[in-house]
Amino acid sequence: MRLAYPRSTALDPSVICTNFTDDGQNPPVAGQSASSTSTNNYINFCALTLPKTPLTNGGQITTGSCNPTPIGLIPSVDKMPSVKFNFPKNGGTINANVPFDTTLNIQNFHTGVFTNAQKTYFAAPQTLDAQGLIIGHSHVVIETLQALDQIKPLDNQKFLFFKGIDAPAANGVMTVNVAKGVPAGAYRMCTINSSSNHQPVIVPVAQHGSLDDCVYVRPSHSVLSGYLLTAVFSSRPSSQANGTVPRIFQLRAELNCGGNGN
Repeated sequence: MRLAYPRSTALDPSVICTNFTDDGQNPPVAGQSASSTSTNNYINFCALTLPKTPLTNGGQITTGSCNPTPIGLIPSVDKMPSVKFNFPKNGGTINANVPFDTTLNIQNFHTGVFTNAQKTYFAAPQTLDAQGLIIGHSHVVIETLQALDQIKPLDNQKFLFFKGIDAPAANGVMTVNVAKGVPAGAYRMCTINSSSNHQPVIVPVAQHGSLDDCVYVRPSHSVLSGYLLTAVFSSRPSSQANGTVPRIFQLRAELNCGGNGN
């Protein structure tokens, strides 16, 4: 449900965080950097920062911007979202160029809620539902690797497949259809869990497990792995006039097939 908040341009004194005046270095801690400080919750931060930096203002500004929207509501530690790929499995093989459904197991996340990414990007704070869960949605992105053991960082502007999951999870499972499949090669598949206005989900503590998941897969043109072929011949005199001929031919194929999720 959409909420409309008051339009006052004045800062309510009741929400001023007095600890924001402390840079965190009293006493100093070796290796720790001093924080910037504020007496008014950084209300005019974007006016005081880098010159000529545009406001984000609900848009996806590729040259960079400043966003004045507050972080918003933060869940308790027992309500932090967690996700795990169900299919494909990490290190698994799938059929190349064959459509498949990616499935994700999700918990502690109110999914299926997203706003207009062209007009309201980062334009509202993170919110929680009545159960204290972050309201938002997830995504699946597939990136091409040179090899499964690649250690060179990837270019985040380049990806093979990207899809926001607009449907709520059904019994804790989200599904994304990769309609064209992926070519043979090596790939990283990851989730991106976001609040409804597309900002990364924010949780209450610095030390926590990953809020997203990744798997590494290798699509292959061949669905046969470890193909074993044996022929067993047994000969005995033939009823034909000239000699013996094979009478028994046994063919056995042991298949280890890469699934396609269907």
